Amino acid sequence: MKIRRLCLLIPVLAFSACGDTGTTVDTIASITLTPPSPSIDVGLSVQFEAQARDAGGIVVPNATFTWATSNSSVASITTDGLATALTVGTAAITASAGGASASEVLIVEPSQCAGRVDVILSAGQFQSYAGDTCLFLPSGLNGDRYRVAVSRPTLISDPDDVPAVALEINPIFSTAQVAGVEPVPALAEPLSYSDGPAFAEGMQLLDGTRFLEDAAVKERTRRFHMELREREEALGLRTSGVLPSRPFLASGPVLADPPARADLFLGLTCDQVATSPVALVAFNDDLVIYQDSVQGMTAAVSPASSARMLAFYSDYVRDLMPQYWGDTPDTDGNGRIILTTSPLLPDSAAAGVFSGDFRSTANCAGSNQGEVMYFDNEVINNMDDPTDPSFLALSVMAHELKHITSLYHSVRRAPPQFHNLWIEEGTAEIAQTMASRVAWAAIGGPAVGSVLDAADISDWNTANQGIAPEMWGIVGQIADVIVALSTQPNSLITNPAGASSFHTFYASSWHWHRFIGDAYGNASTPLADGQLFKEMTDSLTPSGPAALAQVTGRTFDQLYEDLIVAMSLHRTSQPEPTRAFSTWDLVDVTAIFANPPDVAPPHSYPWPITTNLAGSSTVGFTAAVYSCPLKLVGTGDARAYQPPAATDRCGIGPSGVRFHDFVSSGAGAGAQIVVTGAPTGRITVTRLR
Repeated sequence: MKIRRLCLLIPVLAFSACGDTGTTVDTIASITLTPPSPSIDVGLSVQFEAQARDAGGIVVPNATFTWATSNSSVASITTDGLATALTVGTAAITASAGGASASEVLIVEPSQCAGRVDVILSAGQFQSYAGDTCLFLPSGLNGDRYRVAVSRPTLISDPDDVPAVALEINPIFSTAQVAGVEPVPALAEPLSYSDGPAFAEGMQLLDGTRFLEDAAVKERTRRFHMELREREEALGLRTSGVLPSRPFLASGPVLADPPARADLFLGLTCDQVATSPVALVAFNDDLVIYQDSVQGMTAAVSPASSARMLAFYSDYVRDLMPQYWGDTPDTDGNGRIILTTSPLLPDSAAAGVFSGDFRSTANCAGSNQGEVMYFDNEVINNMDDPTDPSFLALSVMAHELKHITSLYHSVRRAPPQFHNLWIEEGTAEIAQTMASRVAWAAIGGPAVGSVLDAADISDWNTANQGIAPEMWGIVGQIADVIVALSTQPNSLITNPAGASSFHTFYASSWHWHRFIGDAYGNASTPLADGQLFKEMTDSLTPSGPAALAQVTGRTFDQLYEDLIVAMSLHRTSQPEPTRAFSTWDLVDVTAIFANPPDVAPPHSYPWPITTNLAGSSTVGFTAAVYSCPLKLVGTGDARAYQPPAATDRCGIGPSGVRFHDFVSSGAGAGAQIVVTGAPTGRITVTRLR
C-alpha cells in the first residue's frame, strides 16, 4: 500500500515508544497490522491499526497492544499506534499483545515539498497560490473552516485537456505532541455545517423532469451552434461583402405587410442552391412567422403558439435587446425579424441563426439577405401540450435575436472576427434570462435588478399552480447551471471529455457573464449592466477575452480569481466580496428541484466535492485524498448518488474549478494540503469561519 505524502511541515524529535497500558489477553494467538508496508514522506504521520485473534481465528475484543519502533531515528510511534516519519529510511512498527506480535515496515521517503506556505487568513479573507504550492492550514479553534478551490484558469479550449487532479490533506501534530511531551489529541469530528438554503416551512420544490428534457433539446441545439459557428469561420467573411443595415442608412422603406408566401434558403449554408417555399403563419409590426409549406401540411404551427411568440417578442424582447447588444440590424429593410421553421435543422436542434444571411447572394449563394431565425416547429408547438407544455421557444427566441445582433457586429469588425464561442453563447444565455426576468417582472414577479431567490420561484409556483411561460427561461437556466457546475469535470470554455451528458459550457459561461454583469455592470440597478454587454458586442471592441479586459479593466486570470472568490463567499456567514453576485442567490435557487437527481444533487452551490450523501459539505483535518464528487449511478427511477471509490481520480477541464471544504476540530497543529495533477493551476483558499 502506498500512502503518498508530499511536504515536510514540522520538525519533530525522535523517540522510541513502548508501553503497556493494560493487561494482555492470554488467548491471543495472532495479530494483524494495517496498513501493510506504508510509505510516507518525512514529517507526516500514519495511523496503524492492530487486531488480535484467538487460535480459532476469532477476533479478541478489547485487546491492549504495546507498540514499538525498530528505528527511533527514522520513525516514532505512540501508545495508540500513530507513527510519525522523522528521517529517510525504514523502521519496523510492531504491535504486541498476549505473547503474540506483528510488524509492518514503514518506508520514509524524502519530502517532495521543498517547503510549506502557512495559510494565515482571518474570516472572510482569501489568498491564491500556484497549483504546486504545499499549504498548511492551522488547527486554530474547533469550527475554523476553509474553502479550498482548485482551478485551471486556461483559455486553451481543448476538450481532451483533462488531467486527473487530486487534493491530499494530512493532519500535522506539534513537535511536543510527537515527542510525547504533550498528548497526541484525538482527531475528533469537528463542528458540521449545513450549507443548504434555509427554506421556509412548506416551500414547494419543483419537479425538474421537464427542464431536464428541455436540456436535452438545448444540448442538441448547442452542438449545432458549435458546428454553425465553425462553418461561418470557414467562410472567411469580409466587411466588403456584408450588407448595410438600415440603422446605418439615412432612411428605409415604409413598413409593408409581409407576403403570404416566400421562398427562403432553409439549410443555413452558403452552398445551398435551392430555396424552399414558406407560408405566412402570423405577423405583427416586429416579427413575421413563416413555416415550411410542406411541413405545414402535416405539423402546422398552431395559432396559439404563433400568437404567444409574437406577443413575447414585442412585449419583452424587441426593446430589451438593443439595450444589451446594440441596435438590431435590418439589412433587408423590411423593419421586421423573420422567424421561419426549417425541416433542415440537424439533430432536432431547436433553432439557429446564420451570419451568411448578412451577405449578398454574390458572396454567399445560400444567403437570405436579411435577419432570419430558423426554428424547429416542434419546439414552438410544445407550448400547446395540454399536460406537459414547454415554453423553451420563448427564451430561445431571445437567445437567437442576440446572435443576430452580435454576429452582425462580428462580421463588421475589422478584420471580421467572432467572439470565442463560450463568450458568444454565454452572452446569448444572458439575453434569454434577462428577457425572462423582464417578462416575469411585468406579470408580478420579482423586480429586475433584485436578488432572485428560491422563494420567488416557489411562491409563484404555489400561487399560480405552475411555472409561468414568462419565467420558463429562468428556471431552465437554473437546471443547466446545476448540471454544468456540480459535475466533474467541468469547464467554462468547452465541454471536457468525460463530462456529464448534460454538461454545457453555455451554462457555465452564463454563470461567468452573470457574475461579470453583476460585479462590473452594476446589474442591481435595473438593466444597467446592458451598457457593459453592449460595449462587448460592438464592432469597435476587440473580440474574445480582450473585450472582457476592455469593459472591466481586468485580465482573464484576474476575473477568474474574482469569480472563484465570489463563489466561495456567496451566501456564507461572511460578507460578500466587493465583486459579487448581486441579482441571483445561487445557493438558494439551485436547490429548487425535488428531482430528478441530475438537478437535485445532495449538496449545494458551489458544490464542494467533500460533500457526503447527507449533504454536509465539510470534512475534518483527517488524512484523505479528494478527487471526485458524488457520482450518479443506475438508470431510470433507480438513479442515485453514491460516494466515489477511494482510488477514483477525476479530471478538471480547461478553466474548470473544484471546491473542497475543510473544518478543524482544533486538535493537533493543523493540516497539510497538496494538490497533484494541476501544477499550472491555482489554489484559492478562503476562510469561511
